[in-house]
Amino acid sequence: LGSTIKALARQDHIDASAAWHNDSDSFGKILAGADLSRGSDEHVALAAYTLPSQISSNGTIWDIDASNLSLGRGDLSVEGLRIHSGEESLAVDGRLCRSDSDSLMLTLRNLDMALAGALTGLNLGGALSGEARVQSPYSDNLAINASLKADSTTISGLDAGNMLINAGWDKLGQLLTFTLDSELEGLRNLGCYGSLNTAEDLLDARVEMDRLQLGYLSDLIPGISGIGGTVSGDLRLSGPPGEPDITADGTRLDDATLHVDYTGVTYHLDGPLSIDNQRISLDNVSLSDGERGSGRVSGGLAHNKLKNMKAAMQLDFSDMLVFDIDDVSEDVYGHVAADGTIHLSGPLDDLAISCNARNAGGSDIHVLLKSGTVSSTNLLTFKQPQVWEDPYERMLRGLRTNRTKTNNIDIKVHLEPDQEMEINLDLDRSNGN
Repeated sequence: LGSTIKALARQDHIDASAAWHNDSDSFGKILAGADLSRGSDEHVALAAYTLPSQISSNGTIWDIDASNLSLGRGDLSVEGLRIHSGEESLAVDGRLCRSDSDSLMLTLRNLDMALAGALTGLNLGGALSGEARVQSPYSDNLAINASLKADSTTISGLDAGNMLINAGWDKLGQLLTFTLDSELEGLRNLGCYGSLNTAEDLLDARVEMDRLQLGYLSDLIPGISGIGGTVSGDLRLSGPPGEPDITADGTRLDDATLHVDYTGVTYHLDGPLSIDNQRISLDNVSLSDGERGSGRVSGGLAHNKLKNMKAAMQLDFSDMLVFDIDDVSEDVYGHVAADGTIHLSGPLDDLAISCNARNAGGSDIHVLLKSGTVSSTNLLTFKQPQVWEDPYERMLRGLRTNRTKTNNIDIKVHLEPDQEMEINLDLDRSNGN
């Protein structure tokens, strides 16, 4: 285990090698050489080459083909530089000089998009192929154009279909243009088109969504799972790219679902959205628990041009599941249906949930009392000291200590029971008590 770098120089020639072996999945050896020369204009020129080499990262072995590279004043040439592993490859060929007719080409073939996911923090999959071309870097006619295709794309483990991405940079006009089209099972579910004027720092873009899956957001929201359903509509962004003005047209949620891990309940939302620079409003969205409960949403998410998002939302519901945990290994499990109101407030990464409700019938809660010592008889197992504790407080304390610290979600519930609500205090579940 370790690394070694060697270099041998004689006159105007250098031979070099680098080798490392950190573990079974990370090793490699690169061989290269170069010749230095000075032209009649007294500027140094470099003529380099690589010999067949190999590197391994995370269990994937990449081969590097022999290639040539030359660098002089206003002149860069690359020939045959190719890195590949199985069907994946990255190649660079071409020349950049003062002539507008030459160009440098970067070619991608079936690159695993998991690498892009690691760089962006997203859970991405699929194969990325395409080309990017650079022309005239030494003049005002500099142009960069890229055309990429992502096949069998996945986002957060969900199929996202195929994507076509095109982008271009025009130095003379100081303009970056871009397009993205996504198609899933014959449906063009996402389009993004626009430009960025770098001279004036102005963005002009539109986003078109047609039944775009909300599940792509699953890995971005802590404490929430089972995100599903779709969103449709058009968005327009204009102005400075860091703080664009936002308008929306025809945006709506269709059977959107989210599962709140801390309460075990999956909620369903349907209805129109209103989006502007300060607010994402859900004022006319209907709410259900997928079984018998129903309700309405008011309020939404406050933000400053998509920054510093904070919840400011109220859910009014009737006969709605508010607690639904089946796992008997939990300190608290059972089912609670209620009538009442839930308030959500604060930043999304430090969310406060407050519930005021009354039992709607058919509720059943099991609370494990595990403090004190244990003594046994043939019939019963007793725990001492016998200290009574409000089962609701026990339930909420368990949620707070066992469920909310990691993701900074604070849950407070005030639930009014009635004679139809069954509360079980489990003294010793291992013996059936």
